[in-house]
Amino acid sequence: MIDAFMESHFSNTPMPTAVDPRTALKRHLTSLVQYFSGRAGKLVVQILSEGHNNNALLADFNERFSKNRRRLVQETFQRGQREGLFRIDVDAAWAVEMLYSPIYRRLIFGQPLDDEFVGLLCKSVDSLFSTDTKPKAPQPGPKK
Repeated sequence: MIDAFMESHFSNTPMPTAVDPRTALKRHLTSLVQYFSGRAGKLVVQILSEGHNNNALLADFNERFSKNRRRLVQETFQRGQREGLFRIDVDAAWAVEMLYSPIYRRLIFGQPLDDEFVGLLCKSVDSLFSTDTKPKAPQPGPKK
């Protein structure tokens, strides 16, 4: 089951290399969310759920899939740091955790992986990690 998932996953959620790292991450996250919004997402939840009763399955899935994929995303983030696109004060492994966690949380709780979510996730790449974004002053709320 994991082999079939991995083969399909890697071909459907590539990490582009011919573009800058910021664009690559956004494209990867977009393809991942789109891929997980279908049958593949249900399969991931099934593997993770089964893994809580089967440590060997969870360890195998983590070793063969999750670690490798996260390493690729982390390397892309680090390339962005070297190129001055991402803040150097952010740990790359933590950045990956921050980007992937909302996807898996939504999968597990059956929340939508829709265009609005993809937009917010991709905006997070800029607002949390990019070097060329400046914090904006909070907008005043409505007067009461």
